Amino acid sequence: MKSCYRCWALILIASSILALESNAQDSPLAQNNPAELIATTDFAGRWVEQRDVLSIRLNRYLQPADGAIAIFFGHTDMTSLFSLRHVTFTYRPGIFPLPIGETEVIVYLISRDNLWLEIARFTLKVLTGAGFEKFSLTPTLDLNNKGQIAENSKPEINQPPRPTYQDYSGQFNFSGELLRNDFAVGTQFNVVGVSYRNEAIRYGDKGKDAPKIDLSSYVVQMKKGKMNFSVGHVSHGSHRHLINFYGSRGTQLSGAIGSAIDFSAAAMNGTNLVGWDNFLGLDNRRHRIYSGMFGLEFFTHRPGALRLETSFMDGSLLPRNPYNRGNINEAEKSRGLGIRVLTGTVSQRLRFEGGFARSRFTNPNDPFLTGGSDIVPVRETTRNALYLDTGVGVLQNLSLGKNWRTSLDLGYHHERVDPLYRTTATYVRSDFMEHAIDVQWNLRALSARYSIGRSEDNLDDVPSILKTKTKRGAVNVGLPLGAFLGVTSQWLPMLSYGHDRTHQLGVALPQNAGFSPGHVPDQLSLSHMGSVDWQFNRWRIGYRLAYSQQDNRQAGRERSDFANTSHALAFIIRPLTMLDLNFDAGLEDAESKEIDRTDRTQRYGVNAALQISKNSAFNVNLATTTTKDDGNTAKRTNSFVNLEWSLRFSLSRRSIRRWRGQFFVRYAWQENSVEDNFFFFNSDGKNWTVNTGVSFSIL
Repeated sequence: MKSCYRCWALILIASSILALESNAQDSPLAQNNPAELIATTDFAGRWVEQRDVLSIRLNRYLQPADGAIAIFFGHTDMTSLFSLRHVTFTYRPGIFPLPIGETEVIVYLISRDNLWLEIARFTLKVLTGAGFEKFSLTPTLDLNNKGQIAENSKPEINQPPRPTYQDYSGQFNFSGELLRNDFAVGTQFNVVGVSYRNEAIRYGDKGKDAPKIDLSSYVVQMKKGKMNFSVGHVSHGSHRHLINFYGSRGTQLSGAIGSAIDFSAAAMNGTNLVGWDNFLGLDNRRHRIYSGMFGLEFFTHRPGALRLETSFMDGSLLPRNPYNRGNINEAEKSRGLGIRVLTGTVSQRLRFEGGFARSRFTNPNDPFLTGGSDIVPVRETTRNALYLDTGVGVLQNLSLGKNWRTSLDLGYHHERVDPLYRTTATYVRSDFMEHAIDVQWNLRALSARYSIGRSEDNLDDVPSILKTKTKRGAVNVGLPLGAFLGVTSQWLPMLSYGHDRTHQLGVALPQNAGFSPGHVPDQLSLSHMGSVDWQFNRWRIGYRLAYSQQDNRQAGRERSDFANTSHALAFIIRPLTMLDLNFDAGLEDAESKEIDRTDRTQRYGVNAALQISKNSAFNVNLATTTTKDDGNTAKRTNSFVNLEWSLRFSLSRRSIRRWRGQFFVRYAWQENSVEDNFFFFNSDGKNWTVNTGVSFSIL
């Protein structure tokens, strides 16, 4: 009986072994042709903490014929820090926590022949210790020294106040970024310091009291979803007649409601600020600019198809000049509304931009200007301004045959600003109207542009104010002959030509204004400019010819005409890879027809740049300029020589990422002479200096 039980037990054990072997042979993990290795992970697409356990799982067991697995974090091999159990590689952070931020995790299969095959790539996203997705601090420091170690001037009366000196300056920049979900904070601070107080950034305002180390600029930006808030140096406004990218220290809030509505608002100082004082820029309410903008996109599926913007501005400005310090003056004030409309097709074949602004300006009475005299009191004024810009692409890349295409674009501009229109947030030329037409034509590589404009002032035709009308026309043509003809020859040059004609005419003699007929302008100005340039592998040559004429036609000044002709030749050659040579020459004739005199100016210059090594260079500049009249009554000569050697260097230290700098030494010599044979006056002056400088950048 016992032997039967033993037999049955042996039969069951043998059957189980056979079944397991059969199942193993049917499994893809043990086939003669195993499935392709695939790696998956549990951390892809989500943020993890520095101490979280990472797992990378293979789709099957590794076979001896497969080779080995290598796992990299970026360029660092982390394979030895992973443990393998069955088909799962596990990383348990110990003394090596996970790297903060986003890191590429790459899984390689290394064959027996040492061939590396990438089988998977993931992005590992690790939070900071405080739970931020990104945390970065980037300080940079620039240190500079400039000095003059020797100087000589003749005569000695021309000697500068500081013949020799050693000045030092530095700039510290600090930037940082924090990110968590849809909340982000960005900061940037810029601090400058100098050893010579006259170069302090607030010397013009505070004089000898200006701090040598001061805050140049800063900004802190916070973003939550579609909302943005900034404090520090901000800019705001997009209406050219009301507030147009006005930049100063203050605060700004912007955001969006859905995809159709966006808005922004800002409160800024009345002038651009530097320094630690008035840190927010909003200390004085009488020297402040408030502005707001509301934008509406009518077609959310294509932003820009039709956009409407409304703007608001309320500003108050106090005189900030140093000579007014201690005086109590009233502030200029303005308040205005603006509308801006933009539309265009997807290809911008049709485009339109127009704007209207209405501003109320108050210019207070200033007793320091009136001097106690009885004058007409200044009144508050409300005036308008408008503009429009339109464009039509008549032809867009139209094919005229093989390799021949042409385009034609027409544009029209109109602007009108009422008399006495003013705003405290931007400069606008008031009492002015302009019409302009612009035509742009391209044929293959040929580019031509023609523009014509008409403008006038004194729009209210006040009899006691001069009214001036201006007509202007201009043509510019550029023609690279090789590209235009489809020829690659370097002997075909680049040609260009420009012409400008401007006529300014006073309409009538103002009444009761003390004007004489000679004060009413009637002036025609013409200019022509042409150039030809050849570009070769090792050398380049260019020639410029320019002619301009001023024809005065007003009563009593008919002969007050001028004509200028100038020639310029430039030749650049690189005889060696390490050497660049530049020769230039110029000749200019300035003719005054009223006194029948022509002044001729000749200039010759040479520049050589020698790259001694990868980090060392030597530069030489020589030039001489001579001017004399055709009657030989006066002559002026100026010559200079400039020699400079520079050396760049870079150092690495464990405490800093990079330390790079540059050293230079420069010798400069200059001589000036004046000979006047009419007044029997002669003067000569010579000066030479030796300057040095060192700069460091620590990143």
